[in-house]
Formats: sequence, C-alpha cells, structure tokens
Amino acid sequence: MDTRPRPKKWASRSWPPCRCPGPLQPARFPAPVGARMISTNSDLNRFYTALLAGRLLPAAQLARMRTTVPADALAPGIRYGLGLTSTPLSCGGVYWGHGGTIPGYRTRGGVTDDGRAANVTVTTIPTSEAAQHQAEAVDTALCR
Repeated sequence: MDTRPRPKKWASRSWPPCRCPGPLQPARFPAPVGARMISTNSDLNRFYTALLAGRLLPAAQLARMRTTVPADALAPGIRYGLGLTSTPLSCGGVYWGHGGTIPGYRTRGGVTDDGRAANVTVTTIPTSEAAQHQAEAVDTALCR
C-alpha cells in the first residue's frame, strides 16, 4: 500500500481555459521539478529558514550554495548560486530563496540572514506589473 502523503483535493487549478479540438490528455513526459512539489508558503518558510540556519547541510555545502554570480537577467541586483538566489531588499541586506513559475502559479520569497521569512504565491502567471507587485509584497514583508 502506498503510504506517501497525497493532497486530499486541489486548492486551486493552474491551467487556463482551453479551446482545444478534443479532450485534454495527461502529459506523457515527466513534469518539471517545480510541478512535482506540493507545498505551502509556511512549508517554504520553514525549509529556507532551516537551510540557511545551517540545520540541513554541512557548513561547507551551504557556503557553496551561497557563492553567487550576477543574474541581472532575472531582475536587477539578483545573484544566483547553487539553487539559491540572493535578492536585495529596499531596507538593506538581501533575502535568500528560489522562486518558481509553472503554468498557473508563481512563488517568490525566502529568508533573510537574521531569520525573517516570507513567501508569496499567486495562482496565475502575472503580468510584468503584477510580478512587480508580488516582489514588492515580499520586500515589504521582509523589511518590517
């Protein structure tokens, strides 16, 4: 018997209405990693807090993850490491995390060096203006 945790129902649906010529069929290829993760903002906050506090990896591995290069193509000031981004905050400092976008969902957020954590998820792929509002919401939450 499969005892892995499973969601009881959908919290939301991520696909847009489709004017398709026939019935939709399940994809026959592996979904991207982000599409295989089921989580909540609280889970992400706990994960990034534990990761960046050094409770999940040896210090040397975490230091390598936090060694970054400029990634201004993502957004001004963002730096990218091994699975982590550092994003500058308007109040000074940075937050560490890794956002994700799949059709119908976008999440952004992370944790500061002093342990403040925030994640914001929307159930759409936002326009540029809406994406900026999402980024500002994370910044506001972490700068309070």
